[in-house]
Amino acid sequence: MKTFKSVVWSGSLALLFTSPLPAFSQDICAEECLPKRWVYWHGSLLKKNDANVVEPIDMVAFEKLLKRAKDAGYNGVAMAGGSYGSYVQLLDGYYQGKLTDVLEQAMEISTRVGIELIPVGANPELVSFKRPDLREAFPTTTTYTVPPGADKAVVRTGRGNLIQNPGFDIAGNTDWKFDGPAEGQHGGGALETISGEPVFKLTAKLNPPPVPGPGKHNMTRLFQRVALDPNTAYRLTFNVRSDVFDDPGLLKLQILTESQDTLPVYARGGLGHGTNDQGEFLQYSNTELFKPDAAWRTFNIQFNSGNAVKDGKVPVNIYFGTWDLAKSESSVYIDNVSLREIGVSHDVVRGDKNDLVVTNEAGTVTFTTDDYKLGDHAGGDYAGKALELKSAGIKSQKTLKVKWRQSGEHIFGGGVPGIACPNGDFFDIQNAQWRKIDELFSLQSNKYYKPRYFLYYDEIRIMNWERQIAACPTVSAADYLHHMVRGVQNEVATGEYVETLVWNDMFDPYMNAIPAYYKVNGALFDVACTSSSTDQRCKRYNAQRPYPLYPSTIIVNWTAKNATTDTTEVIVTQKRRDSLAYFRDFRQVIALYYNDDANLTSWLEALNTSTVPLAIEGVMYTTFKQDHGAIEEVAQRIKCSPALGKRWPTASRGICKSVN
Repeated sequence: MKTFKSVVWSGSLALLFTSPLPAFSQDICAEECLPKRWVYWHGSLLKKNDANVVEPIDMVAFEKLLKRAKDAGYNGVAMAGGSYGSYVQLLDGYYQGKLTDVLEQAMEISTRVGIELIPVGANPELVSFKRPDLREAFPTTTTYTVPPGADKAVVRTGRGNLIQNPGFDIAGNTDWKFDGPAEGQHGGGALETISGEPVFKLTAKLNPPPVPGPGKHNMTRLFQRVALDPNTAYRLTFNVRSDVFDDPGLLKLQILTESQDTLPVYARGGLGHGTNDQGEFLQYSNTELFKPDAAWRTFNIQFNSGNAVKDGKVPVNIYFGTWDLAKSESSVYIDNVSLREIGVSHDVVRGDKNDLVVTNEAGTVTFTTDDYKLGDHAGGDYAGKALELKSAGIKSQKTLKVKWRQSGEHIFGGGVPGIACPNGDFFDIQNAQWRKIDELFSLQSNKYYKPRYFLYYDEIRIMNWERQIAACPTVSAADYLHHMVRGVQNEVATGEYVETLVWNDMFDPYMNAIPAYYKVNGALFDVACTSSSTDQRCKRYNAQRPYPLYPSTIIVNWTAKNATTDTTEVIVTQKRRDSLAYFRDFRQVIALYYNDDANLTSWLEALNTSTVPLAIEGVMYTTFKQDHGAIEEVAQRIKCSPALGKRWPTASRGICKSVN
């Protein structure tokens, strides 16, 4: 394996370090120009037209955007390919040819305009797209029942529906609870009757609210507490009907640990993503299938309880409702909620002895494929694959313990990370993608392009579960993540220097590097850090860990506001100062704006008032809405900043524009 050419810093030299790659512009600033003045492109260069044919986007409009950015003083556009234009297509994807052609055209345009295009890629989900057998998967144990004289075993019977009062038939029942607007505010929940049957009606709170407020003020949620078995697969089904719901995306289903709403068990987005009777994921999400047309529809999801154990169980709250304000009258009816354990479903097959392990109930006898065969999905209430029983020995059992790996697909999103074992295929696939990307992006003029790679490692919500493969490190989640990023950096390094950047959040104790984050197996940080923390681990990145980030890594800092805990702009600005100080030994690019003036104001305030010497490498106009309408205004605001204004080109179009 190649060795990454890192630069080791120490003391004040680290703070004074400037990039070995020059700013590819002859712009003149009052002080040393920010080397990276970028715009973020979160979109695809390919789209489907009205005839359902994939074709390039309007490249004339793309060129106009680059020209606008150049005129405003920006010198680069970070290109995060998505949808049909995802860089995974470069690895023999269906649209590889079309994507290659349009990327070549984009490089011609960037050279003509005189602005750099920077690739954003290397996300861990890439690997599982190419190799489904390398998906992150949860170690799962299921109890199967062997009916007397039967040739098949299915997931244990007799437990039934774990939801209490599933059809809202029991008057005065307190198992269901409502978490919604205060008395006198629009929106709420109540039992109603449709065609003689009781159902629960949720009405979203309207925007604007009578009295603005943070957090739960905007929520209208129905929920029930359920105690789950750890490391177990479940299927939740429910009926939904709506007469009017202007924005179905507001309606959500989430399963959160009872003690910590920041530790979701299931949060796919919207109403989740269901399966058919054969256990196959549907083409469209439940939200896409939901229609406010007064018809009842049945939806389902599958998930894994995980290992957040308390007193032997995983206590969760299952929520239906809205977290945000609706723009118009919106209501929904819910009925017939069912939660049941399921058998083997969406199992990940790695080709080793741990793919499926079947034992007797005590675990003292292990059966082989001579005794059983994994069959088709049973369907119905007891979804999951049946075990077809072949030998007399296994047929004589009353119950069987089945261990398998449940895929992390559609738990938090459509994609799921691949497992990053040392010297494994994860890094070979990442290397192959970088080679394809570099080959295309290097078509830009040498005046504007130098090898650099923006690594998309942020909000990784499933990670570090594979402990049964000898090559996979049994380390903390934090060190697993660092090892993963370093491994990719090693792969992209060639004879010449390759500059790498990475989002801050997964390494940042003020963001997602926390003791318990989604379904990351283990802690991403030792302690919970706040601005008032005195623990020195919260004050500065520890470069002494087993797998530290390379000192030459550039941190792209997007520290965000937490709607629940960051209740004022003063708090969020201090949080950003703390984050900046934590990464003081690294060069940093500030990802700001996000189509939010308050975000921009807070970041500029944090930079202007920082008391810690920082190595600010640049700023990035950031949008995930593909809305670049404010690039000139943001540049003008930066020009007014005491911390950055003198480092922005003096000849760029527009004058200094203060917040007022």
